[in-house]
Amino acid sequence: PEADYAQLFEHVKPAYEALEALNPHITQHQPPQEWERRLFNHHYEDNSREAPPLDKDVLIQPANSRQEEVAFIASYVKRLHLSQQIPLHKIALTFPTLEDYAPLIHEIFSRYEVPYNLSTGFQLSQSPLVRSFLLVLEVPMLGYEVKKLLQLLSSPFFRPTEQPPVDVSVVKALARELRITHFHGKWKDAFEKHLAYLQSRVDEADLEDEYEVLQIREQIEHYRETVPLLENILDELHQLEQRHSVTKFREQFLKLLESCGFLDWYKQNNKELSPLEEEREYRAFNRFIKLLDQFSWIVTNLHGEQKLTLKEFQQYLGLLLSQATYNLREWSDYGVQIMPRLEVLSTLPEVLIFGGMIEGDFPRPFTRDVFFSDQEREALGLTATEDLLAQDRYLFYQILSTPVQKLIFTYPRFQKEAPRVPSNFLNVLADQLPVNWRSQVPSALFLQDQQSLLERVALRIPAGIRPADLAALRKWLELTVARPDRSDMLSFWLQRMHSGYAKRQRERFSEYEGMLQAYPEIVKRLQQRFGESVFSITRLETFAFCPIQFFFRYIAGLEEAEEVEPGLTALERGLMVHNTLFRFYQQLREQNALMRPWEHLELLREIAREELAALPFSGMLFELEQEKYLGNEHSPGLWETFLKAEAEAIGQLGFYPAYFEV
Repeated sequence: PEADYAQLFEHVKPAYEALEALNPHITQHQPPQEWERRLFNHHYEDNSREAPPLDKDVLIQPANSRQEEVAFIASYVKRLHLSQQIPLHKIALTFPTLEDYAPLIHEIFSRYEVPYNLSTGFQLSQSPLVRSFLLVLEVPMLGYEVKKLLQLLSSPFFRPTEQPPVDVSVVKALARELRITHFHGKWKDAFEKHLAYLQSRVDEADLEDEYEVLQIREQIEHYRETVPLLENILDELHQLEQRHSVTKFREQFLKLLESCGFLDWYKQNNKELSPLEEEREYRAFNRFIKLLDQFSWIVTNLHGEQKLTLKEFQQYLGLLLSQATYNLREWSDYGVQIMPRLEVLSTLPEVLIFGGMIEGDFPRPFTRDVFFSDQEREALGLTATEDLLAQDRYLFYQILSTPVQKLIFTYPRFQKEAPRVPSNFLNVLADQLPVNWRSQVPSALFLQDQQSLLERVALRIPAGIRPADLAALRKWLELTVARPDRSDMLSFWLQRMHSGYAKRQRERFSEYEGMLQAYPEIVKRLQQRFGESVFSITRLETFAFCPIQFFFRYIAGLEEAEEVEPGLTALERGLMVHNTLFRFYQQLREQNALMRPWEHLELLREIAREELAALPFSGMLFELEQEKYLGNEHSPGLWETFLKAEAEAIGQLGFYPAYFEV
């Protein structure tokens, strides 16, 4: 590095000096160009002179949002490929934060039918397999929370090697019956009491009700089979709660992963995964194992063999995973090459697109590490915080030096509703070199794809088909000529246009409003399937409100998992009140005492005690629940309050209870 380039090469100077100490033979193919001397050099003596242009076209394109930015890139790539015959694999794309753009790339590039090869962008912590690994730590750390435990047991990768699988539905039912949110403390004592309660129901059941007795016996059998298996798993997880050195923790963690079947998952029949998903999880698995070695080294460097808590280990591992990504299979000769900013320099594209050029992402801001000092970061092999700007300057210089024909920079003006500032590097580039910086965002016409062209036609139906709409449809047809397999979409859009027209004909209802007489075949099939079936108002209202909700609930039989409530649920409380009052008024009728129910408070309390005793609850909270209804020496209770209100209502209105249901 020469003195003229101090700002550009300062961070690599120590490495360069170490290299020089080896007395290597250094070859300079050509002297620095004029633009290289000017870049980031405010003290360059010839800065006032007009700089010669770069040996490549440079375009800077703003967009309103990240979505519009990616849509512009997809459309621009397609036009480069079709008009200039540039092979797609000779077009490279990168972003400062590729992980943030990866979901948009998957969505928008597919819509524009642009093949691409995204070599990264998948967060390691979001891999289903790695999430299962982390659950092994989270379950004991969070006190064996039912939700987390069910997630672990439900994982398709969870296959214990030394015992049969655990029935997740039984564990879920057990937690609901015991009214527990965590499997810790005295849950086993509560389980034994619940078994005794179920057995008492069998012993006291009416012999004629064989079905109920059979159900309870099956429930007891399921519980007796599942609970020992669950205890074994909880005992193994409990070993992680102790303080360990990092070496012992890593050994214990891997041993636990192996006993859960996680380390041999790829040897099993993973029918839940497609071949592509299986390959993705295998790559995530390899990345995690390598990261676990890095985790051990870092914690050892910081704490030696000091024993740490499970929470501390989980925080260190979680911090590493939150910043880690894993790569998928790469096809170097297929589609647009989308890579991280360092990897993209290893390709030899004809066109290079650098998106997301906003201040704060590129260059990265100077931030002080809250965990490690710069000396500790250097010891860990990490970059010192003040070197980030120098690194990004050097990377920007390398981007400009790549032997490409076209260089395109893009940036969003807004992220959601927050305005964003273009990277200062773009201002430096525009100040010192001639570039084409567009002030206008891409037009809607430029961003159109085949789908949006047809949507535009359909959206114009209320106002009638206009010449512009017909032109858009013709354009779509022209584009479809090159792809005959896409022509089958035309019938769908024509049907959509027809349905929109039919719905707006006021003189009659069409088949789109349910009038199917014009389609006898459909009527016949519906009659054969449903006959004279009766549909509840609730189902009809659900279908009218949201057909997909109707499908999930009534056709697919899916429903949201119920939250476990530690105490009485609203349904149980309602049934208890309902049964108590039914028995109370039934006995009053038998005693011919319906006219003055408020005189029989003790009878109501006695019945209420029997109904409360039948519930499978105990403990201080349940005693407080009973006091709320039965009262005490300081409070009358809900039943006494109810009879007083009943007496007042009968006195004012003159109406007496006559009909009861159970």
